[in-house]
Amino acid sequence: MTRRASGPSRWVPRIWILPALIFTAILGLTAADVFSRSLVLDLVAWWPVWLGLIVLVALFGRLRLGRLKLGGLASILVAAVLVTFTAGHVVGWPLNPSATRYLVGPEAAGVEAADLTAVVAGELRVASGSAFLYEVDPLGRGGSVGLPSAVERSIGDMISVVLEAPSDPGFDTSAGWAVSLSESPRWALTLGGDVDLDLTGMSVESLGVDGSGSIRLGAADDMVLVDVAGAFSIDVPVGVAVRVVGDAQVPASWTETSDGWRSPDDGFGWVITVPPGSAVSIAQS
Repeated sequence: MTRRASGPSRWVPRIWILPALIFTAILGLTAADVFSRSLVLDLVAWWPVWLGLIVLVALFGRLRLGRLKLGGLASILVAAVLVTFTAGHVVGWPLNPSATRYLVGPEAAGVEAADLTAVVAGELRVASGSAFLYEVDPLGRGGSVGLPSAVERSIGDMISVVLEAPSDPGFDTSAGWAVSLSESPRWALTLGGDVDLDLTGMSVESLGVDGSGSIRLGAADDMVLVDVAGAFSIDVPVGVAVRVVGDAQVPASWTETSDGWRSPDDGFGWVITVPPGSAVSIAQS
């Protein structure tokens, strides 16, 4: 009398438990927004690879090489391809459709002043380094922020840019955006979200931020107005003048004024306005 197998091997051969677990984990992490939902689109785009693996397993899965079952090697191969595919999606392999979902602005040549507005319900990383006026790249992790689109208006040698996220992003979601800006123009920035902002090496006309995060300011050759609402840590280079209007945590060497604080450095520099209810800490390094 023969006995039927019970447990997982009754439904799935034991050698395929590992690939099945990896595949289930990938789908589960995508559903939990750990991975971007665009991973599903990349998964579909890789259909020739999955079809090739199915054909390979069907032809050679039951063969043996001596005592070695080729089906076991096929299982390891499928698991390795799934892991490689997921890693490639996260780092943005050019072969994946999700890797091409970035936004590039116009040339920066001839633009003396630019306004940029970007408010997202997620992470917003902003720094210099673009060869164009701006570039926006979705972050390669899960979230609810859709692909960016830009509304541009030009007035002479000045450009105004508003970055917008769709109300219904579908499968094209990420944790937020990484924005790279040209160092050529003088920028007026309005930003919102979980902000990571680095303004070192950039010329800034004004800055307004709302949300939370960290800000690194650079030198200021003139008075620059900054409005900070929310919970932010701000780092300012030593020797740069800073005045705070409102309440904030500041270095011990700063002087309290009638409406806030002032750094011991001479000059106009940064004028940071902190509305009531915000939690802002400032350090100099």
